Amino acid sequence: MVYDLAVIGAGPAGLAASIEASNLGLSVVLLDEQIESGGQIYRSIASVSKRRPEDLKILGAEYRYGKKLVDAVAQSTIEYKNQSSVWNIEPNFDQEKTRIFYSSNGSAYFLDAKQAIIASGAMERPVPIHDWTLTGVMSVGAAQTILKSTGMIPSGSVVLAGSGPLLLLAAVQLHSAGTRVQAVVETTSWFNYIACLKSAPKALLAPEYLLKGLKMRRYLRQARIPVYSGARNIGATGTSEDKLERIQFTSQNVFATLDVDTLLLHDGVIPNTALTRLAGVDHKWCNLQQHWHPVVTAEGNTSIRNILVAGDSASIFGARVAEQSGRISALSAARQLGKLKDREFRKVARKLKIARWRHSMVRPMLDALFPPAISNCTDEDTIVCRCYEVTKRSITGAVQENCCTPDQIKSLLRCGMGPCQGRMCSSTVSRILADAQGRNMEEVGVYKSRPPIKPIPVSELASLERSNTGS
Repeated sequence: MVYDLAVIGAGPAGLAASIEASNLGLSVVLLDEQIESGGQIYRSIASVSKRRPEDLKILGAEYRYGKKLVDAVAQSTIEYKNQSSVWNIEPNFDQEKTRIFYSSNGSAYFLDAKQAIIASGAMERPVPIHDWTLTGVMSVGAAQTILKSTGMIPSGSVVLAGSGPLLLLAAVQLHSAGTRVQAVVETTSWFNYIACLKSAPKALLAPEYLLKGLKMRRYLRQARIPVYSGARNIGATGTSEDKLERIQFTSQNVFATLDVDTLLLHDGVIPNTALTRLAGVDHKWCNLQQHWHPVVTAEGNTSIRNILVAGDSASIFGARVAEQSGRISALSAARQLGKLKDREFRKVARKLKIARWRHSMVRPMLDALFPPAISNCTDEDTIVCRCYEVTKRSITGAVQENCCTPDQIKSLLRCGMGPCQGRMCSSTVSRILADAQGRNMEEVGVYKSRPPIKPIPVSELASLERSNTGS
């Protein structure tokens, strides 16, 4: 069977795209590697609503909003394949279809679709500070994932460090759930607040986001959780058993240390471009937010025919923008398949674009308020590649030995060859190379994506044809 549309990722964009396409009469298959749909922001919303309804208040109204998207997919004719990890995508221009390879329950499969929407969402920006590999140091997103999936919280004292709306949201959620939040260490300074003022008039078009931010700040004040602003030189120190013991930083030019059991790091989110790179989609460097993103039209189309990108995997704008983006991409796919006339497309898409535009108006203010600040690796002994424990010093040495591309460094040091396939080190390696040679990131580039982009056993690859033929 050749599907009309395959959607990869069951977050806000993927759910919305699947629903819209199904409503237009397209045969839709939705693939996602998680047990439940919802993506990161709506993770486990169905289970939480059923088994832990008391946690819905802790996780907030935005989280509860995702229930209607998840329910709509469950009640539709969409073929939903959960626990299906996509590891390759191959456009076939001659046959006007795309082949998607994925693994599920220990076997490998492939399927064909006339159109494909990549809605793989965002990932947290890696934060290679000194001793970030200690036991007790993890990302804010990881802690939030555990909270949503299981209701579990970190024990002992917890410090959240970095910048971004998610840092504040997680602090509020974790404290509400019973976590002993000792402090929030923010890299955001008063200079950033001044810089964001010129974007304030646009942000007022979406006042709900500003109110949400003010409420989070008020909660932290009322809970008497110290907030250190303008923090720099954040680092961790561990015991002889490699367990986190304390963190140190400079705030307002004053050096400070905090004894802590758990450190949660966050320096914003970036598009997850693993699949879009693998598909051959053109990418561009965003100097403002320091990340790569696929080049996408307003309708979600890319440089590769029949492959569209929606949501935060295209550019970081948040869940509501991602939802509208997914719907627009589905309309675009339907139009290309001849299932929607141009006039009807323009009529429906115009309303969605207006809604998307309004929700996106707060983004310039957020970009000015929360610039990346702790993701630049400064300590030569800091581990950059966690999989093979490759330090910045080793990477700098490779550059001095005339390695001119990230792939050359990868071949020499094996960074980017581990289980994460470069997700945790790619941008840092490219930045070290660019800084050392005085080049820009656009020129340096990143690791070349090769299938499989996720580690899979050879036995699964061997079962590929057999699984699809049913023999």
